[in-house]
Amino acid sequence: ELQWMLLQRGGELRQKQAMKAAAWAERPPRALNAAVRDPLVAAMVVGGTATALVVFVPRLHFAYRQQALHVALETSAALIGLLAAYLVLGRFRRSGHLDDFLLLYALGLMALSNLFFATVPAVVGGDSSRFATWAAISGRLLGALAFAIAAFATQRRIRFVGAHQIALVLSLPALLAALAAAVAVFASQLPRGVETLFTPEESGRPKLESDPVVLAAQLVAMVLLVVAAVGFSRKYRQTGDDLVRWLAVASVIAAFSRLHYFLYPSVYTEWVYTGDLFRLAFYVTILAAAAREISSYWRRISQSAVIEERGRIARDLHDGLTQELAFIGRNLYRLDEQDPTV
Repeated sequence: ELQWMLLQRGGELRQKQAMKAAAWAERPPRALNAAVRDPLVAAMVVGGTATALVVFVPRLHFAYRQQALHVALETSAALIGLLAAYLVLGRFRRSGHLDDFLLLYALGLMALSNLFFATVPAVVGGDSSRFATWAAISGRLLGALAFAIAAFATQRRIRFVGAHQIALVLSLPALLAALAAAVAVFASQLPRGVETLFTPEESGRPKLESDPVVLAAQLVAMVLLVVAAVGFSRKYRQTGDDLVRWLAVASVIAAFSRLHYFLYPSVYTEWVYTGDLFRLAFYVTILAAAAREISSYWRRISQSAVIEERGRIARDLHDGLTQELAFIGRNLYRLDEQDPTV
């Protein structure tokens, strides 16, 4: 019997070892496993892979001449950006934190800049003038700066009432109008920026033939977005806020869009660029994260209401039962005084 028990235990041990070995063989590589667990790592892996494919695969191009698709992308990016800013507005009204306000301001600045300097020119017709190029670059560079500042802002509570709220709402279009006016005044002194005569064959490889100032602006915007990703990632580790985590992911995606614009500068015309796709993915990521935040908030409100209602019912039952028991006890005491045999 002892020998049979030892053989049985040995068989069970070998079976467990075989199951562990099979599980280890089916386990994905460490980098892939980390990418699956961490969306920030996944964004970096996907963005880096897509960039490498466009650079090294001859059949893939940085730009495609698709005017209708370009208009659709620019319109979608502007509307999604405005919707994401509106959802973040709800978060700011609940929290009143400085970082939420700066995030709202940065998203509004990016969305309105995209609307006025990219969507409208795309709808009315391709414009590759100095004004169109520099207005778009300046607006998005300003938006990237505001986004990076929001990543490192504190959660100090602020309060805007009355005229302050109206002034803040009007300051966004006023800032963009001032930026457009400045670009219009100095347009004749600004470099052309980007060559507009592209061919499909030329868009299959990086084309660093733009003005150095344009390339430097794209690099600065990319660095600002990388800094924003670091700031949001650091804030997520401190607070555990899920929205902040996805803001870091969106920052990485936006940084890759700037990288693609650097490798193959865009003139914001009827051409569709790979950087445009990354930019649209940036807005979609923020919109999904904000919608998830709103859904989580209402779910918590619903759960809190259920718990509060259950507590009220429990209190009512407890109070009513206590009163009934006290009444019965008092009557039994009186009855006992009147008739000791009871």
